[in-house]
Amino acid sequence: MKIILIFLFHSLCMPYGVLADTLTFKKLGEIPRSANNSEKLEQKKIPKDIKDWQDLKNLNGPNQKYKSSKNNFTIESGPECPDSCGDASRYKFILKKKNKEIENFENQWLTSIEITPDEKYIIYEKFKIIDTSTWKTLPIEKNLLDSTVYLIPYKYAQKEKILLIKEVPCLADCQDLNNTLWQVQLP
Repeated sequence: MKIILIFLFHSLCMPYGVLADTLTFKKLGEIPRSANNSEKLEQKKIPKDIKDWQDLKNLNGPNQKYKSSKNNFTIESGPECPDSCGDASRYKFILKKKNKEIENFENQWLTSIEITPDEKYIIYEKFKIIDTSTWKTLPIEKNLLDSTVYLIPYKYAQKEKILLIKEVPCLADCQDLNNTLWQVQLP
């Protein structure tokens, strides 16, 4: 009886399900973190056969608001974490669908939320994706990646539904360590 109640409670509390699709990761290469050549090396690693690479919209500060162009969702950030929440500034974020809160991003303090230019995907820590066409969550399995690294969305190709991510060992104070660039095929 307890198992059924726990499952029922969990199902009722989840605003949407988890997608079963497995994402395909492709390692594009290592990028030394130095001020002199990092940007040039990143550009060399990006697949040239895809021409429509775009930056993602980034919310990374207190009291910010993003309203989708189709008015089907809004993301709002709150104030900065009052205590020490790690090695970067962190905020609470709320996702609203038609002015009703549907997600508090697991009630985590997050450094940022990224939104693809076509507003199809919302990406947040610990690297999970919400597909706004189905409102399902797709956690990116990090079986290829070390769990102690940061995964930062970098570029997005809308037509191909490909996301580039940077795997970085830390956010600021590790200039001597390399980044890794990954390509992820989204559903």
